[in-house]
Amino acid sequence: MALTGVIILCSALLILVCLDHALAIASTSVRLADGPSQYVGRVEIYHSGSYGTVCDDDIDTNMAIMFCNMMGFNGGSVRGNTYGSGTGMIWVDNIYCPTGADDINDCSFTWGSHNCQHSEDVSVECAPNNPYYPNEINGLRLVDGSGTVLPWGTLDGYLQIQWVEDWGTVCDDSFSYSEAEFFCRALGFDRGTVGWSSSNSYITGTIWLDDVSCPTDAKSFSQCTHGGWGIHNCAHSEDVYLSCATDSYGQSYVPEPKALAMVSDGNDIYGPPHILLSGSYGWICDDGNFDDEVAKVICEKDFGYNDGQKYIYEGSLIPAMGIMTLNQVHCEGGESSLSDCNYNILNLNASSELSYNDCPAKALIKCTSALLNNATIIIIVVICVIILAAITIVVACSCYHCNKTNKTGPATQPGGASTLTVTQQTAVRPPMGAYNGQQPMTSPGICFARKCSSSPLLQ
Repeated sequence: MALTGVIILCSALLILVCLDHALAIASTSVRLADGPSQYVGRVEIYHSGSYGTVCDDDIDTNMAIMFCNMMGFNGGSVRGNTYGSGTGMIWVDNIYCPTGADDINDCSFTWGSHNCQHSEDVSVECAPNNPYYPNEINGLRLVDGSGTVLPWGTLDGYLQIQWVEDWGTVCDDSFSYSEAEFFCRALGFDRGTVGWSSSNSYITGTIWLDDVSCPTDAKSFSQCTHGGWGIHNCAHSEDVYLSCATDSYGQSYVPEPKALAMVSDGNDIYGPPHILLSGSYGWICDDGNFDDEVAKVICEKDFGYNDGQKYIYEGSLIPAMGIMTLNQVHCEGGESSLSDCNYNILNLNASSELSYNDCPAKALIKCTSALLNNATIIIIVVICVIILAAITIVVACSCYHCNKTNKTGPATQPGGASTLTVTQQTAVRPPMGAYNGQQPMTSPGICFARKCSSSPLLQ
């Protein structure tokens, strides 16, 4: 029974490994590049470790709708080569998709087979009229009733969000404790609640969000829902007013950087982690210090994924432009969050952006929610192979012993009496009482359908 159990366990683990990889393959990441907004751009698809483009041959509206739906939009249309040529692989050409296809895996084509140039890379425009949440908020801040930006460290004020290039407010419909907690934490404070202003004046300009809802443990804005950017039924008298709090007091209070997750369209996420500090968004610089240990801390501790690693982008470098960037980041691996690692802050609160020379590329990470990472898979396979090999050796040796014993056969003594000749070794019976009332251990022989003692492995 023990042997059967070991075989079943190894088989189950191997099936789990295959299922885990099959689920990862089933999820295909699509993104839009070089467009003026979150919902317009050149289509790029992730395959075999890198993003590549789609040739515009045979691309029609139905396929544009499919690509947009894969990214969480509600429909779309083809825009030719409007948003330029990509670099690297051209992954898709001569694609055929059945009507109503929801995923590129439902279509017929061959990865990497094409007769196109990058000048034929297809662009699409997706419909932004659904609760789609962009993977990037450009900034958060608090302002007073006249719209004046409050100095950093002010705990109370109207919440403003910068999306694309414009700042706007948030309507208080459905906005409660959990949403206030999230945005106060995102601003760098420890907690917060919905407050109220004694001012009789109201902000003017854009109202970006309405019906915002965030889970109590939200680590990223991508985990919140809302009615769509710019879609609302509110007046500025309903703008959200936050009252935040911190466990640190005094003018010396400086919040720690927070890593905010990217949007995931499947089990895994790829890309640059967003860093929020003092209400400004920035990046981590890939300056040679950034490695898998940093990526693991961000993915596992800040984002809640099972594993993480530094992601190598095969295309051109992605500059880390912005007013705040971390460099010289170093993690040992046991930290509880990115803020516990060693780092240096570049150009904090500066009015000008970082130059290319300051930080030539953003650090990129890959976070995975797979049940088993590659190292674990290798260990499991090796252990199973060793166990099965050991069992095979034991069975072979035992059967060899059994065969030799049975071949000896009974010897006939004078008078017709039979006796068994033992050729391997002489069995010596221990004195009475040596077993203390228990049966002696059986021989390790394992020979099916033979009269040889059974192994405990089969009992």
